[in-house]
Amino acid sequence: MAERHGFDSLWVGQHFPAGPVLFHPPSPLLILAAVAPQTGLTLGTGVLLLPMWHPVTLAYEMAVLDQLCGGRRVLDDAWYAGSTHHLSAIAETTGRYRAALAAAGKDPATARAAANRSTVIAETTERAWTDGGLYLETLMHTYRRIGGMRVPDGRPLTEDTGILPLAAAEVCLIGSSDDVSAQLEAYVAAGVTDVALRIAPSDIPLEIARRSIDLAGEHVIPRIR
Repeated sequence: MAERHGFDSLWVGQHFPAGPVLFHPPSPLLILAAVAPQTGLTLGTGVLLLPMWHPVTLAYEMAVLDQLCGGRRVLDDAWYAGSTHHLSAIAETTGRYRAALAAAGKDPATARAAANRSTVIAETTERAWTDGGLYLETLMHTYRRIGGMRVPDGRPLTEDTGILPLAAAEVCLIGSSDDVSAQLEAYVAAGVTDVALRIAPSDIPLEIARRSIDLAGEHVIPRIR
């Protein structure tokens, strides 16, 4: 479905859950290996928990995946903004990344800077917030509990805090196709070259995820390419 709508790649994260929580899977390379014969999309991990891997084991696993997918896997030098990295900080950090590449004798013009954004797209702004807001709020609180969530004004976050209204503009893409297209323009201006649309965060219903893919493919992707 995503491939038909013009998406370039499929990304799977990694997490070792301590309980029955809907989050990243513990074995992303196995999932990508299973998906590889069914798609022509580029395959990547966003991200692998490198301290949990022996370098030689990871090198062999990635090499096998590379063979299974015919060279369509991504393992490269890039800068990555995770799900809670604020848009307001991205321009500065991508600038530092490109400067570091230049200092290392590499061409900063070839740098890839990616951002992972939890995404809900609907026919109207109101419907996107109505249909997807609860699920994104749940995800924000998952990050709060593991210490990975903050809001622009720096206030302490508790179980009772409504995080999404405070942080959506910094860490999410939510709204109509027009809204999300405009939001993506801000990422391009900040130096981002690749955006992973995280359309199935938390336990969001499949029909909402499918709608986001449809609308992104029909209205958003053609505008930003």
